[in-house]
Amino acid sequence: MAAVRAAAAVSLLAAAGCSAGLATMQPAQTLLLSFLVVIAAGTALLCLPKAAAGRSVSVVDAAFTAASAACVTGLASVDIGTHFSVLGQCVILALIQV
Repeated sequence: MAAVRAAAAVSLLAAAGCSAGLATMQPAQTLLLSFLVVIAAGTALLCLPKAAAGRSVSVVDAAFTAASAACVTGLASVDIGTHFSVLGQCVILALIQV
């Protein structure tokens, strides 16, 4: 699901005049695309069954947590310590560090 959203974001940028590739993108577009890719990858990784502790995490909660970690806001819609396994917590840590 997240890969589809990332592909849609890339196609939107291509339709907006970036059809020649990443070399012709404006700095603001590059920044936006990099955030979208990081958040989409984080969402996909947090949706994995191994990233959840016990019950599965919804896509909305995973996307919100990934966006919050990538932007270093510190917000979470679920308790990170109980809803995510060690793998999920490592993904969140990596998103904070990127």
